[in-house]
Amino acid sequence: MGAKTPASPRRKLTGPTPVVQASATAAVTIDGLLSKAMGDLGSQLRIQTKVVASHHVILVEGLEAPATAEAFATYALIAGIGQGIRTNLAIATELLGGGPSFGVELQRDVERLIGSNNSITDDFREDQRNPWFTECLGHALLCLSRVIPALGPQSGRVEAITPVHLDVRDHGLDLVGLHIEQALLGLSIAEAKASEAHASQHGSATAILFSEVDSGTRDAEIRGKVQILREGLPTPYRSLITPSFWHDKRVYFAVISYGAASTFTPNRSRPAYSGLAVDASRVRLIAIALADYKQFFDGVADRVRALVPVVVGLGGTP
Repeated sequence: MGAKTPASPRRKLTGPTPVVQASATAAVTIDGLLSKAMGDLGSQLRIQTKVVASHHVILVEGLEAPATAEAFATYALIAGIGQGIRTNLAIATELLGGGPSFGVELQRDVERLIGSNNSITDDFREDQRNPWFTECLGHALLCLSRVIPALGPQSGRVEAITPVHLDVRDHGLDLVGLHIEQALLGLSIAEAKASEAHASQHGSATAILFSEVDSGTRDAEIRGKVQILREGLPTPYRSLITPSFWHDKRVYFAVISYGAASTFTPNRSRPAYSGLAVDASRVRLIAIALADYKQFFDGVADRVRALVPVVVGLGGTP
């Protein structure tokens, strides 16, 4: 069934501020545009859930509607690219006394991440651009879990989350978030995959990464990310961070986008997920089925490029 958007969240997430309710006059700043985009996504997406033996399915629909695609493009540009650039430029200014302009950096990274147009190679489209957009979408959905609980952990909500990678080929964890479970701290880990026709293989790949977390292989990486995220937590919760709190409370999110030609079946029990060292309720598959996979991502890319001068015109500041 569809999920309704409740009132605005109360606490600020690490990174962009996803305020779901935005007034008509709010969208005159970069953060105002982001707030409106989150509001549009929260009100227009349709969320369905299903429990199977190995995991919980979260089916996301409605993305291909023009207004929803526009909202996602805004989120991808501002939260996915612009937020990292603003942070990096702030550091450069503090350490070096200045750096390239926001507009120059934004245009450069847009072209690097999604191409200057849609005449791109199939490898770039399948291995870089579309997976990067899917990671952005996973980031947006986990932020929206604060007001749409079905998108989040079994209990609690995501309180802080790492930013979207500016290089989809980074072999680290895609997204790491902190959430509260019954007054205790939990870890949310998301891995994003995209494939028009081969999503089943990507589903298995997410299980491999989650098993590395189970085995402790990723502990050092997780500790580093948690130390950064702790600043985004309300002060009373920071004391809940211990060296290995996630060994007891962690939730895995596989975020997978795929096309109509794919044989991927989210509702099928997956042995690779059953073999993980967590209960099935802690393995959550966010399935994004797209009727016209290629057109959707090409259309979002066009919208992102068209939005660049709008965002640059706002000066790169909140």
